[in-house]
Amino acid sequence: MGDFSKSDRTIIAKKRLHAQEFYKGRHIIARDSPIDGGVYIGANPREAIVVDSTKYERTGKIIAQAIERYHLTGNAIKTAYDITREHLRYDNKEVENIEEKLSEGKRDVKISLDEYLYKGVGVCRHMALVSALILEKFIEEEFIFGEVSVDRNVISPLGAHAWCRYTDTNETIFIIDPAKNYVGRIEDAQGIWIYERDDEEKKEKRDEQQKEEERKRENQKKESQKEIIFPEKKERDNSEQNNKQDLTNKKKSGFSAASKQLHPMFRNFLHKLYRWS
Repeated sequence: MGDFSKSDRTIIAKKRLHAQEFYKGRHIIARDSPIDGGVYIGANPREAIVVDSTKYERTGKIIAQAIERYHLTGNAIKTAYDITREHLRYDNKEVENIEEKLSEGKRDVKISLDEYLYKGVGVCRHMALVSALILEKFIEEEFIFGEVSVDRNVISPLGAHAWCRYTDTNETIFIIDPAKNYVGRIEDAQGIWIYERDDEEKKEKRDEQQKEEERKRENQKKESQKEIIFPEKKERDNSEQNNKQDLTNKKKSGFSAASKQLHPMFRNFLHKLYRWS
């Protein structure tokens, strides 16, 4: 996918806004943090998205609809993905218009997720927040068990991206990324985006190196076993080759001795015949 650099964008956002765990009275939504009741800030100046299913009507209705859908399908991950796609259409221009209108030209102003749900538009961050919020509620209701997170990174030269990440009790990682039309296991998402976290990527490289070393050791072991198992065969092959050479030499010697007793012309004819054969 090209050159890339990854970092925790939330840390950058906190430093930019001189914030710790809270921003304007709400906890900051970060990797592996709670979603509902929080605010999602940007590494670069933009709106600060408030997620609150209790205070804001449309967000609450989305949760109710998702719970009803889950009871029908029994598929939590697919439900979160589908509900998000049904309520938010990717439209960067319209998102900018909403932000400009409600922030009155200011940056890092709190704007509720409801505003985007009302217009039915969003970009990756709004979609990731909706999907993660739904799964968080499913976990609270004990429909599913595990951990949910809004993850993000930046890949040069492609830019920044955000998505929802769910890890079940078997430590299987699922990516819910409505903005890129993907939902599924993280290992099946190759070529879509680099969803691995920094430590996971390093572990993946270490695992590949370890597998390569194991393959080399296995090949060396097989070669060593060949040397141990087949030395007698090599000796037999060498002995047979020597015996053949001796037999050939004897034939040549016998032929030369016998040919001396023949007439010179006939002897010369036999020598030529021998060479041709």
